Amino acid sequence: MIPIPLPNWYIYPYHRYPQATGFNRGLLAFGDLTPPYSQLNRSLSFATYTETTHTNMSTTARIQPMPCASPTHVYQMKGYTSGGYTSTVNKQQAFTNTESVPTITFGTERRGGSMPMPHLNRNRMYYIGGYSDSLATYTTTISWVTQNTETETASSATLPGGRHLSATLFNTIESYSVGGYTPGGGTSSTNYRYTFATDATATMTADTYNSQNPCGFSSNTTGYRVQGQGPSYTQNTKYSFSSGTWAAATNSPENNGGAFGTGAFVNQYEGALWGGYNSFFLKRLVYRLAWSTETYTNSSYTTADSNSGFIYYHGTY
Repeated sequence: MIPIPLPNWYIYPYHRYPQATGFNRGLLAFGDLTPPYSQLNRSLSFATYTETTHTNMSTTARIQPMPCASPTHVYQMKGYTSGGYTSTVNKQQAFTNTESVPTITFGTERRGGSMPMPHLNRNRMYYIGGYSDSLATYTTTISWVTQNTETETASSATLPGGRHLSATLFNTIESYSVGGYTPGGGTSSTNYRYTFATDATATMTADTYNSQNPCGFSSNTTGYRVQGQGPSYTQNTKYSFSSGTWAAATNSPENNGGAFGTGAFVNQYEGALWGGYNSFFLKRLVYRLAWSTETYTNSSYTTADSNSGFIYYHGTY
């Protein structure tokens, strides 16, 4: 068999780790530099953990974009600008960070759902929950965007309760939306499962701690809820996909101060918290959890951005 050459940006996906993009770097866009909101467009090398600056995103600066990855791009969907809600969707090409702006209309427009957006076979990208500015409510809505057509389909299933800025843990079969804001603005420890094949939801065993704005990332066997506002601030937990049980997880290096509004990335070696709000450190936080040892490496760095790279409510994948 003669091998077929692939474009130089393409790296085979690591199917063992569904959240891994298969790219050789992570992508970051938008976010709050406190102040102001930003149009950042950056990448982070998985070989050196150094950041590269790319031409700013062309659309209005915003926070709470919902990130997801296709085989070739990272999407940043919807969000909130200084003027209010925006339905804008941006795409970053995986190798060049070249940006495009597709139009993807939702039946129920919303922002800040379960983050990051889980996907099924890198084609269906799921937007779960979120806050609707027009309805002034935390929604129970679930829908997916088909990558090939860039169109939304509404699910017949709904979350058992409205949630905003919860953490996503997922594998190839199902996703779990953990914590987040509840109607009235309270913290939550709820754990809502959504099964891709059956398009059905269920309430699962709750997290050990309440959390708002937590970070979520997953290996093939385990989902990790990292930090977040509330009692979870200095406590990390992990969820076994096979047994459906929670356990204490290794605390990340900033556990004395906590972090929220972070992004995340996953590759075949590790899952990581990237960015986030932390009152103790003016830098771009990168805390990498090795799958093999469940220990963290601190690869945080400063940049030329305002506040030395401190950023939160951004989109990463």
